Amino acid sequence: MQPVIVDLDVIRDTSRDAASDQWNPRPGSLEAIARLSRADRRVLVTGTPVRDGDPATVLDRLTRLHNRLSQAASNAGGQIDAILFCPHGPDTNCPCRPPRPGLLLDIALRQQLRLELVPYITLDQGPALEAGRTAGLRCLLLGSGNTDAAEPCFSSLDSAVQFLLDETDNAD
Repeated sequence: MQPVIVDLDVIRDTSRDAASDQWNPRPGSLEAIARLSRADRRVLVTGTPVRDGDPATVLDRLTRLHNRLSQAASNAGGQIDAILFCPHGPDTNCPCRPPRPGLLLDIALRQQLRLELVPYITLDQGPALEAGRTAGLRCLLLGSGNTDAAEPCFSSLDSAVQFLLDETDNAD
């Protein structure tokens, strides 16, 4: 099974109205995960939590968020194989917190992946994109398309997934 790494902010509503510890999916994102699962792709989700509070409270909120995400994907017919995150705060200078690539490099080591072959679907700007580029991942961007990035940019997770599945179909 080929892996696809998906940044949490591509799946979760990140609008100003959405609370950082709530689970509100972007339209079509759960269905896109289900399409990846049906195509025998391993879905690995990465994210970096906003740290506001003591570590036990933050971990509890993250656990609930990840459980809701996994259940919602399952209800849509998909499967998330792993949810991986940097547990450290933004002031710790941690190598696994974007924009540093440590989390992505750790995933590659644990999963024995060649990162240049692994699609990484992330937003078209921000620290996660920088981490993906630094790690050498094959970045697919989600955003408005108003970017000068060399990577393909899509308006939705579903369109990025369709691009990946079309590539697979054309390679056969």
